[in-house]
Amino acid sequence: MTAQSSLDLGDNAPRDSGPVTCLGITFPNDAARRAHFRALLAEKLKDPDFRKIEGFPIGTDEAILELSDAPYYTACPNPWLADFVHEWEAQKPAKPEGWHYQREPFAADVSEGKNDPIYNAHSYHTKVPHKAIMRYILHYTEPGDTVFDGFCGTGMTGVAAHLCGDRKTVESLGYKVLSDGAILQKEPDATGKDVWVPFSKMGPRHAVLNDLSPVATFIASNYNTPVNVIEFEKEAKRILAEVEAECDWMYQTKHTDGRLGSISCVVWSDVFVCTNCGHHVVYWDAAIDKSEGIAADKFNCPSCDKILSKDDAEKATVITYDSVLKNSTSQSKQVPVLIVYEVDGKRFQKPPDKSDLDLINKINDTVVNNWYPVDRMMHSSPGTKKWGDRWRAGTASFEHVHEIFTRRNLLALSSVRSRAKSGSLLFLFTGILNRSSKMNRIHLKKFFFGGGGWNAGYMKGVIYLPSIPIETSIFEQWTDRSSSVKNAYKEMNLSQRGIVSTGSMAWQSFPDKSVDYIFIDPPFGANLFYSELNFIWEAWLKIWTNNLVEAIESDYQKKGPKEYRKLMSDCFCLAYAKLKPGRWITIEFSNTSANVWNSIQTALAEAGFIVANVAALDKKQEASTLLPIPLRSNKT
Repeated sequence: MTAQSSLDLGDNAPRDSGPVTCLGITFPNDAARRAHFRALLAEKLKDPDFRKIEGFPIGTDEAILELSDAPYYTACPNPWLADFVHEWEAQKPAKPEGWHYQREPFAADVSEGKNDPIYNAHSYHTKVPHKAIMRYILHYTEPGDTVFDGFCGTGMTGVAAHLCGDRKTVESLGYKVLSDGAILQKEPDATGKDVWVPFSKMGPRHAVLNDLSPVATFIASNYNTPVNVIEFEKEAKRILAEVEAECDWMYQTKHTDGRLGSISCVVWSDVFVCTNCGHHVVYWDAAIDKSEGIAADKFNCPSCDKILSKDDAEKATVITYDSVLKNSTSQSKQVPVLIVYEVDGKRFQKPPDKSDLDLINKINDTVVNNWYPVDRMMHSSPGTKKWGDRWRAGTASFEHVHEIFTRRNLLALSSVRSRAKSGSLLFLFTGILNRSSKMNRIHLKKFFFGGGGWNAGYMKGVIYLPSIPIETSIFEQWTDRSSSVKNAYKEMNLSQRGIVSTGSMAWQSFPDKSVDYIFIDPPFGANLFYSELNFIWEAWLKIWTNNLVEAIESDYQKKGPKEYRKLMSDCFCLAYAKLKPGRWITIEFSNTSANVWNSIQTALAEAGFIVANVAALDKKQEASTLLPIPLRSNKT
């Protein structure tokens, strides 16, 4: 294996872009800015007290420096937050005499669809569409205000803050924008007639974004960094060409006339052991009703005709030697059952033949020359039977990160990773990881009866290994995702950067009473186990979430309602302290559990907030709806 080279985030601005100013310092170019602040961050990382900050991620100094783009983004607590907040406040124009902040709670229904190029550029377990957040930011803030999101996830709050200065996006929300930047919305007058009433001003707001998860902040940073789209597309195509040259032989299959076709995907199947005769039963052959497009609950052993089910039949296993782990491991047996490929632009299907099986054996014997992660899930100890809350019997043979990928895709991914050195290209790389794994599923109805979309992707919010996974070509995924990311960058057209920090929301270095508005979508109870769901992503980045202060209810982490309430209270106390007097925080609440809601209410009261109202919002299919809790700071 070769050591991973350092990240060069040089595509975040045009090459030879000329002088840039950052925090009052002018540099000859952006590369000089990065070098200056990288050196400062390297010195900071040597301070033992700095690493003791609550929520400091798990990773080496080298890994943190590779991922960071200081001072805008650090894959650890950001030491420059206070400098940015001070600078933004100083840039604000003076308020007229007698001015005071006054806003009523935002109570309108909000529902925004998810079919948006920005939203779809990178997946995540939960994500609020940026246009939904924009409505709140426009209502509660003015241009140049500071917005804070301490549970930022993919950074949609930062995108929303920036796009409050984009006329096209603001008008797409149904608002009217005047030539002076005034934003008007329809409201009923005394007679009940709708009239246009000014309520906000067009202009970008500044965003401070934080999350406990390094992969979340990395995604957020890339969503909130200006990118040279032409350079990004050029580099993405270069990487594709180089990886194809190295790995194309693994994605070839013979057509019926002997010509070579390019494999788009391979359908694999679990193999079960008959409890009666010990015969190996291929699930795809025995249980899939191809005339109905469904998986049967019961299926017959083709050898003895005994009726079996997935619940009572054991999975067949294979013993393989892992050259990196240097030991033999037991894996659930899966066999290829169908190959989908292209010849001259036309798509075909076939069952694997001898040459296909020989190719798989050759791939399995191939040495991987590029680095890839082999970490144990959740850093569990050898011999540990369970590695987290998401562990299930179906994932029993999956103990290390690399084992969730086929050997073919693992080789191709490691080749891509060795070349994806810039922030936006690594953003693209993490965007294809989950669909490149054995978690990728087939939609049987669509597969057999058409309609598209039969490659259903992975199941969000869980670590689920299906009995019929799809191994999708890395080349196709890279091409498709490159187009999606390019379109998102064009749509955002950023002119400023969000400031991103990695660590606990309960620790932030910017001053008290300095934030104009807070929007957060925090974890609620045991809804999602973020550190576990992010573990595979983070292994490829070599930095992991410090879950000691992860605000969830978790059997694996030994956290119940009491621990969850205390962690949330700490976060809300921080939010209360950072808000300017009389300002607002909006919380998206995403749990129907009365116990979780009571914990939230208690934590809010302990922090000193007053709940203004809870707005129940319309729920629509394929749309993200908010159940917001607007809160006013209790200070005077």
